[in-house]
Amino acid sequence: MVDIPTQLNGTHAGNGEGWVVLPRPDGKRCLVIAANGTTIARTHSGSVLKKFPSALPSGSRKTKYGADQYCVLDCIFNDVDGTFYVLDVMCWKGYLLYDCTAEFRFYWLQDKLSETSAATISSANPFAFQPIPYFDCSPEGLATAYYGAFSFSKDGLLFYCKAGVYTLGLSPLVLLWKDATTSPYPSQLTIVLTVTEAFACETIEGHALTTLAPETMTGHEIVAGDLVRCSIETLAWTVADDSSVVVDATGVHFQKRCSAQRGIADSWTKIAHILSTSCSIQHLLEATADVGMDTEG
Repeated sequence: MVDIPTQLNGTHAGNGEGWVVLPRPDGKRCLVIAANGTTIARTHSGSVLKKFPSALPSGSRKTKYGADQYCVLDCIFNDVDGTFYVLDVMCWKGYLLYDCTAEFRFYWLQDKLSETSAATISSANPFAFQPIPYFDCSPEGLATAYYGAFSFSKDGLLFYCKAGVYTLGLSPLVLLWKDATTSPYPSQLTIVLTVTEAFACETIEGHALTTLAPETMTGHEIVAGDLVRCSIETLAWTVADDSSVVVDATGVHFQKRCSAQRGIADSWTKIAHILSTSCSIQHLLEATADVGMDTEG
């Protein structure tokens, strides 16, 4: 999140308008698929994180249904407490929810998970599945998500547009925000970039933040199209009259070449809000109040 969305308040919005806010658990983002009597969790790069039986529909031999009655969940796995915190649901017993609104998906997720024993750890369900609490984006709801104590350590806040459908990749309808109160890693400014033929390292939008030296390319066997992780000291941006954005970074240092399974580069907005003075929790609280609904940060 770089700028505060207009109409961030979700309490008085009708017909699915407005936003909800969720505390994001600390952990590893993964995709959980329960199908044909087995449950598999995969990282964003596609590698297998866990393979196990679960109490999800079709997640074990005991809960197995037909081949078309699988489940797909967007989760964060916390290895400290052995819990999959469920962010979102894309499919439940074969019923596709990609085109359903976030408001409906969150209701469906809470309701359907409560009908299973997936929240209880047992030999048939070695990892718990817990839905993440969500709140209307009112001053009270945002304050609860920000200041409240939960069963997990937080790593930022997630804002979902109630009317938004599930989108793969970047979406302006799902925003991540964090600071020193909500995250143990607020100042770790790292970003994954794509290497071009000219050795430039670009964000997913095509903003070049640095250029690799030929010896770095050779020493780490990097070729055009590879993804690399870099640390950044400062990031600045300007928005032109035509709404185009110019991004400038300083203190960019190469860290490592990423696995080919990583997929895509990051957006520059991933870390921009951390450096923004116009997107503090106080600004967000003001934006969720009725008087601030039409004010952009």
